Amino acid sequence: HLALGMRSVLARRVFLGYALTAVFAFGTLFAYISASSFVVQEVLGLSPTAYTLVFGANALATTLVSSLSMRLVGRVPVRRLLGVGVTWFVTGCLVLVLLVLVAGTPVVPFLVTLTCTLAAFGMVMGNASALAVMQVRDRAGSGSAVQGTLQFAMAGAVSPLVGLGGGVTAMVLVMLACSGLSALSLAVIARGPGVGPDSGPDGGSGGTGQFGTPSPAPATLPAP
Repeated sequence: HLALGMRSVLARRVFLGYALTAVFAFGTLFAYISASSFVVQEVLGLSPTAYTLVFGANALATTLVSSLSMRLVGRVPVRRLLGVGVTWFVTGCLVLVLLVLVAGTPVVPFLVTLTCTLAAFGMVMGNASALAVMQVRDRAGSGSAVQGTLQFAMAGAVSPLVGLGGGVTAMVLVMLACSGLSALSLAVIARGPGVGPDSGPDGGSGGTGQFGTPSPAPATLPAP
């Protein structure tokens, strides 16, 4: 029955699009987690104490943005919030790549950009997961199982990729690739007649833009 349920939800394209948006965003975060200790201490030359502070600041930034997203749900369509978060994520990762490949990884700009980029995760993960579950309310357990399985698979795939690169370049490139695939999943796969309180012809926002253009009605989806 579990296998049948998982196969059923995977056949729903809009669900899969939102699920992959969340999964690839998780891959972006896990690329950072896997390499952050080496990058911050060995590449940037910071002490273990400084690394702890950096890691804590990044976690705090993500939590604050997640809280902001929760407050905005009910006022702003959920898909629009997700679109903002994904665009923010991709833009931040692109800036990180440029700082590494062009500017030679300046410590302060790199760390500030990294924190700002990771903060976007707080606006992506919860909203994407909530929209995915909304598409499979009749099989919510199977939908959650699929999302969890895909996330663990992504974590297992990302860690070796970052490790093989052996440094900051590999980390930021994998982050950019995963965030780009997250955006592509939202823009292409999650388009269509989705299910949800702010659903519309573009797959969930009630508008016509691919990342959630203005909606005639506010979202009432429970906060992620």
